[in-house]
Amino acid sequence: MLLAAAALVTAGNAVTAQSVEDQLREAEDKWQELFNAGDAAGLADLYTEDAMRLPPDGSRTVGRDAIEAALQGDFDAGLENIQLDATEIGHDGNLGYVVGDNTIDFPKGDAMGTGSGNYVLIYRKEDDGTWRILVETWNDAP
Repeated sequence: MLLAAAALVTAGNAVTAQSVEDQLREAEDKWQELFNAGDAAGLADLYTEDAMRLPPDGSRTVGRDAIEAALQGDFDAGLENIQLDATEIGHDGNLGYVVGDNTIDFPKGDAMGTGSGNYVLIYRKEDDGTWRILVETWNDAP
């Protein structure tokens, strides 16, 4: 009987973990969809109010409004068609993370080039149950 109860608890935890991973994957898919639509305001809503964006140049953008402006700057600079490929998703309590590889198209002279790299998104589960990005960082491939 005790063994059966332990098995149920373990199975329940696996379902919970899978459910959170699915929620984080859906959040990442939504991010990609909104980026490719050029929707800076919609993207900004996916971040916490106190979120940080840490690009490869060492700068730091803090806060949802500042992140929206930075994303709009990315669109104004011609960045488009980002493709995210999550390679690892995990969570512990109200924090979750997604690690992956990406490609993105950018203006290169009169044509478009494609860059690649990797990224980390750290999510925090908000009081309303929504997973929002707390920290975003990425690196370009050499």
